[in-house]
Amino acid sequence: MSTRHLTATRALLASTLLSALVSPPASAAMLAAFSIGNERYLCATNTHKRDGTSVESPARQVSGAFAGYFELGTLPATPDGDSPEFESLALRCWIPNEITLSMQPQHGEASYSIVLHRDDPFWTDADALVPGSSLPRDGMVVGMILAADPSSDPPPHIDIRRAWIVPFGYPPDNMALPYALAATPYRLTRD
Repeated sequence: MSTRHLTATRALLASTLLSALVSPPASAAMLAAFSIGNERYLCATNTHKRDGTSVESPARQVSGAFAGYFELGTLPATPDGDSPEFESLALRCWIPNEITLSMQPQHGEASYSIVLHRDDPFWTDADALVPGSSLPRDGMVVGMILAADPSSDPPPHIDIRRAWIVPFGYPPDNMALPYALAATPYRLTRD
């Protein structure tokens, strides 16, 4: 067997395995949360739907180097991009120490949270010529960069510094659509 054939086979196998590991389900919306610098968090999401059901994610690590990925559930979109089943997204984060970093949060441990309702200006597309919402929906990933207020320990809040929405796979011809965060500071407040 030629070396060229083995190399091509290995490359195909590697790309297939990588796509299987990285590809989220095509029938769901996702949140990818990052932090700034060396900050680390444990975060969890709870997506509420208009029919009263919700989708909860377990707490996952979020850091600057590795995103925490959270499935928001199935949120079918209409042709105009609306997400009629989406009601709100709750994000809750904990600031773990080095010992508790890989553990699930303990009952009563201090946390920070925010709830973003479907009519919140947070979901406004900053680049839209006509203001409108860009809600979480199937086939899309909402991205966020989180940063704690370093003025005190523990910090009084965690800010959402940047946020955007992008299709799964993020091919080069698709640009991320940033949310208009400049008008209002969005922060997770201490519970």
